[in-house]
Amino acid sequence: MKIVPHPHATTSILILDDDRFFTDYIKSVIHTMYPFLHIVTSNNEKDFLANLNHNPSIVLIDYNLGVENKVTKYAHSIINHLQETNPSLPLVLISSQSREGILEEYKQFRNIDYLIKNKDLKNTIKHTIAKFLTSPNIC
Repeated sequence: MKIVPHPHATTSILILDDDRFFTDYIKSVIHTMYPFLHIVTSNNEKDFLANLNHNPSIVLIDYNLGVENKVTKYAHSIINHLQETNPSLPLVLISSQSREGILEEYKQFRNIDYLIKNKDLKNTIKHTIAKFLTSPNIC
């Protein structure tokens, strides 16, 4: 299926991950697949909150967002905040670890998905983004 943006819409993706290499990589992957998307990356809380003011269409967030190699509850608080303030905003949680029950933990949220940073990430991100782009609430 070919996805074409609405001619007057600006569809944007906001990526939050403290691994700068990963944010650059995933931005490049998404841009190659969907060159019409505006992609913004953040590697810390301050930049993310500032970029959130641009009303992204989709947010990708590192589920295990950490500080000094310690996993924090920061990602969880961001997810809850986004779902309280904009429950229709699609969220994609990304983690290097497969963990059962993550989506179950957030089952009350409408537009959420979970991806694992592995060799299949390119394909899974393509399908996940396509799913959200074809949603009537986007574009």
